[in-house]
Amino acid sequence: MKHAKRPTRTQKMLMQAARLNYENWLVIKDTAEEMVIQNRQTDRTRTIRKELYK
Repeated sequence: MKHAKRPTRTQKMLMQAARLNYENWLVIKDTAEEMVIQNRQTDRTRTIRKELYK
């Protein structure tokens, strides 16, 4: 499995639109349809559908 990375500016804005604190999340995978993120403390993964937050 790849290492999670810090979010970019546009990814941070998407997380804020989904009512998440971007400081607590790392990005695992970012495609055109969805973004998979991982919590820094609990290692819980979550998927954000981009079509819902445009």
